[in-house]
Amino acid sequence: MEFSGLSIDDRATLIIEDGRSRVAIRPDMGAGLARFDALTADGPKPVLRPMDRVDGHPFDLACNLMLPFANRISGGGFAFGGRFHPVPPNLPDQDPLPLHGDALLRRWKAVEQAAKGVTLHLADGAIGPWRYRARMDWRLVDGTLHGGLTVTNKGDALPFGGGFHPWLPRLDRTEMRFAASHVWFSDGTNLPTDRVPVASVPEWTFAKSRPLPPTPIDNCFAGWTGEAHVAQPDLGIDVAVTAPQSLDHAMVFAPSADAGFFCFEPVSHAVDAINAPGHPGMAVLKPGQSRTLSIAVGWASRDR
Repeated sequence: MEFSGLSIDDRATLIIEDGRSRVAIRPDMGAGLARFDALTADGPKPVLRPMDRVDGHPFDLACNLMLPFANRISGGGFAFGGRFHPVPPNLPDQDPLPLHGDALLRRWKAVEQAAKGVTLHLADGAIGPWRYRARMDWRLVDGTLHGGLTVTNKGDALPFGGGFHPWLPRLDRTEMRFAASHVWFSDGTNLPTDRVPVASVPEWTFAKSRPLPPTPIDNCFAGWTGEAHVAQPDLGIDVAVTAPQSLDHAMVFAPSADAGFFCFEPVSHAVDAINAPGHPGMAVLKPGQSRTLSIAVGWASRDR
């Protein structure tokens, strides 16, 4: 298959570019991003942490898609519609619990293309009881990457959720700013325990720009306002991550100060929401119904 206006390497990496940004997309790795570079006057700068190898794990990507749920599910599955639905672990090398759904593990098909955008389809999404198809639109508009992820239920009525999993560079002077109302504490298996006001955890309060904490964090923030800003003075850019109100939770994953990366993940629901009363943040889709999740990632030059 040939794509006019796109370049393809031997691993079918699709390149879209608009003069301000260049983005590499991997249909064979869950329609995720292999890299996103700002085309600055000083040369390309990584907006997202680039994938540094052709072969690799999905978590080597610059951004993953999460569908039909985000993060972990406890108890081997969930109850809905008067029955229990088992969900098997899908990334046993990473976690003993089901994690982020199966869309990131599937090979997608590019069906529409242009120099500044691409549309990909997944026809056969399936994990646990979920059966679905999905569409992913990646578009560059004046250097900002816009993503729209649409899921359509092909099976029985079930709760659906998801989100986006960007990996950002963590450098010596990286700082982050975003507003949220609450944060979840978690246990040793990274499942949620208590939900507390963000203000009660000063080291996790990012209302003003500040460095990431030196200790590990892998926690979900609720009541996210839909805007996050990352200052990267070592790269000479600032990065903005925005999402509509349907993605009002955000996972922050930063394992260590020397990891070289951290993640800010806009998601529709808290960890294990499928097992919470009412499945908050998830939408029950009847057969044939759809839901769209959106994200935008942009950058601007800054004085170093």
